[in-house]
Amino acid sequence: MPFELTTNMVGLILDICGAWLLAQGLVLNRDRHLGEVASPYWDLNPKLLRELVTNAYDARFGVGFLIFGFLLQFDGSLGRRGESVAWISLALAVTAFLVWLLRRSYSVSERSERILTSQKKAIEAAA
Repeated sequence: MPFELTTNMVGLILDICGAWLLAQGLVLNRDRHLGEVASPYWDLNPKLLRELVTNAYDARFGVGFLIFGFLLQFDGSLGRRGESVAWISLALAVTAFLVWLLRRSYSVSERSERILTSQKKAIEAAA
């Protein structure tokens, strides 16, 4: 019997990827890393801010993967046969994962810097 990719399979793969992305910030942190991030700073804590921005970035993609995965599983449960839909969905998912991977560092750095700059301006304006 030849292998046939189904939308249920792709949906499960996406759900696992989405759950892994969500778990990165919530479950997979080590105590040492949390201690470094939570270290007190005199003014603003850039490590904590970067960690929060990273978790938000990962969570956005994780939720997107989960929703897309659930939709594909729902489509598969309707009993339609669409191997081409499954392959297209898998290609889109791989593309989204590569976008997440390649843009993560840049997006997190840019957003962290933007937030730090606006907070510093607010502190200076209040002083």
